[in-house]
Parts: sequence; C-alpha cells; structure tokens
Amino acid sequence: MHDPKLAVIIVSYNVKYFLEQCLLSVETASKGIPTEVYVVDNNSVDGSGSMVRTRFPEVCLIENKQNLGFSKANNLAIALCKAEYVLLLNPDTLVEENTFIKILDFIDSRPEAGALGVKMIDGKGKFLPESKRGLPTPTAAFFKMIGLSKLFPNSRTFGHYHLSYLKQDETHEVEILSGAFMLVRKSILDRIGGLDERFFMYGEDIDLSYRILLAGYKNYYFSGTTIIHYKGESTKKSSLNYVKIFYQAMILFADKHFTGSHSRYFIFLIQLAVYLSAIAFVVRKALGVLLQPLLDLTLATYIYFLFTSYWETHKFGPGGQFPDYTQYTLLPLLICMHIYTTYITGGYKNRCDLTKLIKGSSILLLVQLAIYSILPEEVRFSRFVVIAGSLATSSLIVAIRLVSQWRKQKRIDFDLTPQYRVAVVGSQAEAIRIEDIMRKSGIKHQMLGAICETNKNCTNPSTIEILGEIDQLNEICKLNKINEIIFSSKDLSSETIIHQMHKLSNMSILFKIAANESHYIIGSNSTHTSGQIYLMEFSSISKESNRRIKRLLDVVLCTAFLIILPIRVFFKNENLFLLVYCTKVLLNNYTWVGYDRRIGDDKLERLPSIKKGVFQITDRQESDLDEQSIDQLNTHYARNYSIWDDVNVALSHFLGSLKMSEKNLSNSKNKNDRYEK
Repeated sequence: MHDPKLAVIIVSYNVKYFLEQCLLSVETASKGIPTEVYVVDNNSVDGSGSMVRTRFPEVCLIENKQNLGFSKANNLAIALCKAEYVLLLNPDTLVEENTFIKILDFIDSRPEAGALGVKMIDGKGKFLPESKRGLPTPTAAFFKMIGLSKLFPNSRTFGHYHLSYLKQDETHEVEILSGAFMLVRKSILDRIGGLDERFFMYGEDIDLSYRILLAGYKNYYFSGTTIIHYKGESTKKSSLNYVKIFYQAMILFADKHFTGSHSRYFIFLIQLAVYLSAIAFVVRKALGVLLQPLLDLTLATYIYFLFTSYWETHKFGPGGQFPDYTQYTLLPLLICMHIYTTYITGGYKNRCDLTKLIKGSSILLLVQLAIYSILPEEVRFSRFVVIAGSLATSSLIVAIRLVSQWRKQKRIDFDLTPQYRVAVVGSQAEAIRIEDIMRKSGIKHQMLGAICETNKNCTNPSTIEILGEIDQLNEICKLNKINEIIFSSKDLSSETIIHQMHKLSNMSILFKIAANESHYIIGSNSTHTSGQIYLMEFSSISKESNRRIKRLLDVVLCTAFLIILPIRVFFKNENLFLLVYCTKVLLNNYTWVGYDRRIGDDKLERLPSIKKGVFQITDRQESDLDEQSIDQLNTHYARNYSIWDDVNVALSHFLGSLKMSEKNLSNSKNKNDRYEK
C-alpha cells in the first residue's frame, strides 16, 4: 500500500462548530487525493472530541489531557504521519474544493519549494496581510510599530513586514508563511526537527519558515486558491494575554536567530512594544468600561442637585436647605439606582435597545416612589425632586444614546436590537430551513428572500421570495439594503462562497455560512473577536441577557441567604455549609441551580456550558429519575430557561421543603469541572 500524498493536521481548542465546518471542507477537497487527516484536541470542553468521533470516524483523533500548545500538538501528529506533504491547518478555516489539488500541483512542479501558503480572507471577505510576510527584522518591526508600513504600503523598505508591495493576486517567493495554512514537505520537517516546542503559541510559524529558508529551500505565497480564515476563534487577539504571549514569542525568535546588536536592538523594541501595548490596552479597556457610566453619573448628579437646589429655594426661601442626610445618603442612592438600571437593561453595551432602557427607567421611577412612600415622614424630603430628577436623568441618558446612534448610523431607531435584513444565497428550501434556525435561535431578523445560483433553484412555489440570481448579488444587496448574507453550503461550493465574500468585502455586509444538514450558522465579523454562532437547539440559556439575569439572581439569592442564614443556623446546624457555597457563588465558581450531571458525558457536552450547580434542576422531582428523564429535564432547562426555575429550586432547598444533602453536591462535583465555563 502506497503512503498517502497529503497529511492534514488540525490543532483544535474549544471551536467545535468551526472545526466541523473545516473538516467538511477538508473532506471535499481531499477527494481523489490519498489523504490522512489528524485532529489534535488540546483538552477542549465543548464536545469537539465527541463530534469528531461521531461525524468523522475516519479522522485520526488525538485527545490531549491538557493544552499542550500549538507546536507540541502539531509535532504529535507529524510524528505519526507518513505522507509526502504535511499541511498545518487552523480549525477556523474553510478551504475550496480544489485547494489541495492546486497546491500539490504547484509544489510538485517546484523542487526548490520547501513550504507554501495561500491567499487568506477573513470572515468579512477582506484579504489577510499575514498571508505573505517578510522576515521580522528589527528594522521591519520598527517600521510596522510606528505605522510607516501602513502609510507607505508600496514601499519595499517600509512595507517589508507584510510584503505589502507585492500584489495579493500574484504568486511570489516570500520569507514567512502563516501557520493557519502551511504546506511543508515531510522530508524537510524530518530534517529540521518539526516545530520548536518552546513556542507555545504564536511565532512558531515564523521560526519554522525561517528554518526552512536556512535549510536551503524557498517559501512561496500561492495566489491560485483562497481560503477563509475566520481568525479569533482559537485565540482572542484583543486580550492582554495575547500581547504578552505574542511578544514573548518574538523575543524567543530574536534570541534564537539574531546575534549581537541586532538581537539586543530587536529585543529592546519588542519590550517597548509590550509596555506600550499593555498601557494602551488597559487605557482602552478602562475607557470602554468606565467612560459612559462616569458620564451618566456626572450628569445624574448635576441634575438631581440642580432640582434639589431649586426646590430648597422654592420651599424654604433663600438660604434654606434640606437636612444633610438628603445630600449624602438619599440623593446618591437615587443616582446609583439610575446607573444600575441602565446597566441591567443593556445601556452600556455597544448597541442597546432603547425600548428596554425606557421601560427600565419607567419601572425605576415606580420603585423610587414606592421606596419613598414607605420612608418615615421625617425622612421624606421632596416627591418633586424624586419625580423630576428621575424623569430628567432618564431622558438625558436616552438622549445620549440617540445622539450616539445618530453619529454611527445617521438614523434614529428606538429599538436598537440588531435586526438583520437577511438574504440567503441558496435554494428556497434552504432559505426556509435557515429562517427556521434563526427564528428558533431568537435572532431578530427580517428574511428578505433567496438569491439562487441559477434559475433551476428558483422555480419551486414557496413562501420565500426570490430576489434574483447570484450574478446579481451586488445589485440585489444595494437595492434591498441587505446587511447580512447567509450562504448555504448545501447549494454552493466553497469556492463560490469565498469568491462572493471577497467580491463584496468593500460593502458593510455580514457573512455567515449555514453548514449542510447542521442546525447552526457560523461566521465572524471581526478579526479580533470570536465568531457568531446561531444555534437552533439551545438558544435560551445561551443568550447573553439570560446569562446576565442568572448571574444577577445568584448574587441576589446570596445576599438574601446571608441575611437570613443566622436564623436558619440557629435551628438547623447542618445548613452551615450554605455559607461556603454562598462564597463560591459570589466568586462565580458556582451557580445556585445547574444541570443534573448524573448522565453521560456526551449528553452533557451538547448542552450550553454553565457554572457548577449547588442545586440541580431535577431536585424538584420527588421520584428517582432514570438517565433519559434527567437528560430530558436538562434539555428543557437549557431550551426554555426561566429565572423562576432557579428561584423555585433554590428557595425550596433553603426553606426546607426539599432535603439538600452533601451527596447531591458531590454528585455534581465529579463531572462539573470539565464543563465549567
């Protein structure tokens, strides 16, 4: 039996849905080519391993018990493969149907070629400059750091880092390739020793590319095929940890390959970049989190004290004033209630729903008046200040959001919840299926219709309107003001999808792909954030708003429990351990109510991840449950999450109508660690 021609190695970490789409594209691209595929899983907890075993039994799965990093994980598979060529491939990629044929034909025709990379685009269809790079010499790194490479991209001097002076649609000899897609001769890997395992993540592709050059071979950027690299799925590039790890890798590279003054100069630049990047990151995060609340706090303080001063003069005359406790206790309390209400209604998100904000402000006013009405007579200072201050502050907070929205979108819409004007590129049948997934995922959208590849897909009677054919995609998007396109991988080739995404990359359109016969839709709208996934099976407990409410309830219950706990302990000493779990819940290590984990790991893995539960959702059941019943109750809890489920279970335990035992808690502890988020 002949050895395979190609070995595809994919190192995965908690990217189950992107990995599945990647493997589907690899499966198609491998047809007619003797190929072995390896997935090295670095201890994922999202069910990636179970998915690979079930969906792709022919794939060689290596499951590590800890995160070994990119280099060591790749080397595990490299040591096993027998193929002539090894392709290092990221899990958050999508290759064209003929990608493997084209790259193998190219490298076979050039014996001097040691490695090859391809043209990559991101989730918005834009070209990724790291597809082709030059050696990160101190000079090239310096020009990139100070921005000269962006100012003069066509300069061979200033644009050397990303070789921006070389055309992206032409094949070139380059120095550095990206580890997201890197085809290497196996004989070279055997000769130079694989990836350097000192590089945990980042920099290993630079090191490997450079060692291939030192071995006397050439690296090529091949523009004859294009892949999608969503970016940000395996790593969060906007985190401070990324800055630290990336620049540590660069220091390791400089220390390994540069000597003398070049090494010292490069390391100095990198250390400077670390400090500057860290400072910029902290400042940016602080401003992003605190600027708007501080602005609201300042304005609310000014408004309340303005009305207080006015009413003091009106009620007491010149020089009169309310008691000091008004200014130092009651007014700050009213002001803080506004900030907190704005937070829990999503007023500090990048996009907020003004309808929710207004409803929350209305409820706040009623709460403030209710609290005011139960205060002792001598403490009530002015109902006018409460009403006028609350209305003015709420109106100003809403007005600020309206101005911000107008600046960004040039229009006013009180409902700022994203409402996507969606078109499906594919058949009418697929458009109906995709619309159902979005509806069950709770995604607010307007399904405009289907854009078919040819007329043969547009003839069936359907409730889905036909907007036109794919050749008219650009004009259809402009005419219908489409802001999200979902491609059906069942009806379209990967090559067609990638081509259309790249073609429309200059338009403000979000792209997603609906995988064939799967109940999810994935995409990525930023190179710095994780991708978006629309899931049909479980949408309720996965929603950000429900997770926020669940966390808020945990804190509220902790507060209530801690207040009443001394009374409970006086009668029931065995409940002292509640204090321990109150602490764990407050530290966000536990949630009060979680799944019953006395079922198989495969069933737990397909549920949305939540914290360990002090209590279990099945505790309300009086009789013993079999595994199937437990699974059904867990699934119902995930699908149809309600805050009252948590309230009922937690209060029932605490009030003594259910018996909480250490056995319950130990059962959950055995299996929870793997699924903690």
